[in-house]
Amino acid sequence: MKQFSTLLLKEWRENLRNFKIFWIPVVFILLGVTEPLSNYYLPQILDATGGLPDGAVIELPDPEPEQLLVAVMGQFQLIGMLVLVLAYMGSIAGERRNGTATLLYVRPLSYVSYFLSKWLMASIVAVFFGGLLLHGCAVFSGSVRGVPGVCGDV
Repeated sequence: MKQFSTLLLKEWRENLRNFKIFWIPVVFILLGVTEPLSNYYLPQILDATGGLPDGAVIELPDPEPEQLLVAVMGQFQLIGMLVLVLAYMGSIAGERRNGTATLLYVRPLSYVSYFLSKWLMASIVAVFFGGLLLHGCAVFSGSVRGVPGVCGDV
């Protein structure tokens, strides 16, 4: 257990040094904010880009906060997972390349602890920041429309 906690602390420090703790939440914030804003300004965007062809009329209903929340969750599932995979896919290969893995492999530690510490740190970042930002998006999606948010009055 001491090996695992030491490796988890090493992963935490590595995430701080690579600024993953900071830029991954920024990407999730941008993903969460763009959906309600693009839905809110969609008529103006269509008008600015040349509008619709003659005779075409599209009535866009105002989406409810719950619908915006579902759309944001869809973005988090697709693009958010892609961001997390791209952020953490080279962690083991990077340690092999810079020699850190060689120092770890000669020590008597289990490979399960090594891989589990990497996986758990990526999961902590995804679950904690994803949940926190999803809560913020739920409140924000209601406040853009001027109605109480999904999580309560704003």
